[in-house]
Amino acid sequence: MPKKKLPNIILIVLDTARAKSFSCYGYHRKTTPNIDRIAEEGVLYKWCFSPANWTIPSHASLFTGLYPSEHGCHWGNPFLDENIPTLPELLRSVGYRTVGISCNGLVSKLYGFHRGFDLFFELWTPDLFPDLEPLPGKTAKDKIASLFKLIPIHPNRAVKYAARAICRKFRFRGTVLTNSTPWTLRAFKSAREILRGIASDTPLFLFVNIMQSHYRYNPPRETKGKFGSNGFRYESFLTEPYQYYLNLLKPTGSVEKMWYILTALYDEELFFADLCIGQFYEFLKISHLLDRSVFVVTADHGEMLGEHGLLDHWFSSYNELIQVPLIIRYPGAMQRSVISDLVQTHDLFGTVCDIAGLPYPTPMGLVSLVGTQRRRWAFTQDIDPLVDVLALRRRQPEWSSDGWWCRPHMTAVNSELRKIVKTTDGRILCFDLSQDANELHPKVPPLVDEDLLKLITELEDTYNWSRAVKSCEEMLLNSKLGG
Repeated sequence: MPKKKLPNIILIVLDTARAKSFSCYGYHRKTTPNIDRIAEEGVLYKWCFSPANWTIPSHASLFTGLYPSEHGCHWGNPFLDENIPTLPELLRSVGYRTVGISCNGLVSKLYGFHRGFDLFFELWTPDLFPDLEPLPGKTAKDKIASLFKLIPIHPNRAVKYAARAICRKFRFRGTVLTNSTPWTLRAFKSAREILRGIASDTPLFLFVNIMQSHYRYNPPRETKGKFGSNGFRYESFLTEPYQYYLNLLKPTGSVEKMWYILTALYDEELFFADLCIGQFYEFLKISHLLDRSVFVVTADHGEMLGEHGLLDHWFSSYNELIQVPLIIRYPGAMQRSVISDLVQTHDLFGTVCDIAGLPYPTPMGLVSLVGTQRRRWAFTQDIDPLVDVLALRRRQPEWSSDGWWCRPHMTAVNSELRKIVKTTDGRILCFDLSQDANELHPKVPPLVDEDLLKLITELEDTYNWSRAVKSCEEMLLNSKLGG
């Protein structure tokens, strides 16, 4: 019997992209017209939750199929455990070429996320033209002299040296956080080059992380002002989230205006990310690769833009932060549809294992999206908010907050869309997402249903939650972060 031909698997992760802001998820602005079209050709999962609310644990879950308390990746120990098999390793074992392209410095070789990739491109580096050799000369004066000697011989190379020197001198203007657009363009250019160079009979796993919707929001000219930012820059309001949480923020005009402008900037960044994804999607069509590929668009986590008085993705497990988009196009195997069942981003681990025929046992609590099993619950863990609390207290020692989101907490959503949050100091909140999608009306004991209390207790025990939190906090307090 001839061996089944394996499809390419193309996984695009939009860093910090909340489902709430996608037009295909009901947003009032047309922020994602290209992704909307992809969703119409594939499957959109309406209720997809990340297992964590920030980059490292959520990507670790994506690559291992495990919850944070299982894989142990958090700020106390951000390194991916070498003893846990990763999705790229497993795919490579059955003949896939594996390529990773990361614009995020946390999804990097330093933390072990390159493991299993044949090629792993770290585009987040702030250096322009990292392939250039150092200019000859011991002093700055000598190097400048070398540069001038190079101009008549290799003018283009001389310009690259000068550009790199300027970037290093004014690095804060040229990182992926302050202007993500060049890195997004490079990511998709690299992806196209990889796909052009791969043999047609070799299946490819391609992972791409882009940072376009990550702060600080600085949309490019193509989309700037489209949704009302009207010339404002993120820096007009704040440069780091800690300024907001320490009450150092003094916005011009009302706070409501600040949130409006930040949301507009965010939406304009998302619109550009969508534009780039649309162009890449068309490239796959023209190259006759699309129908031979599983094409996935998702996010590692979302973002708070003023909801509940919160900013960025430092704290909480409100839906703005943990409900993310998930769209899959898999011709011949997944019919066009909108799925209202609960799913989680790391269900992609089991899904890809099934698609590739990998003989690997599905981790506990995981489902395959090409199987028949359905989730009874989605589970999110915030193990390490202490790192952000410590960061704020280093700047302002007396800083404190009574917010539940400052404590480690677990969040579970059941199949009836009832959501429960439990903190390590015993607080419990419950939301009915079917009636209260914005989570404005929490219930607290004794008004919380007994079945929800039972569910969160079972998950707490099953996934060794208390032990994971204790271990993380000990690591943080014993590290330089706690000093």
